Amino acid sequence: MEDSTGQAVGIPFTAEQVERLTMREPMQPAGAALLQLAWQHRDVLLNMGG
Repeated sequence: MEDSTGQAVGIPFTAEQVERLTMREPMQPAGAALLQLAWQHRDVLLNMGG
């Protein structure tokens, strides 16, 4: 999603944010596992469109 200036909004998909969300913040275990798997396979996920 982008804001009115065309900038992406939300939480960056970075190692630091994935670690924060899955290890230091309260998160449902299945959601944390899904986020960790998405991080492990980020190259495939981010290059699916081309």
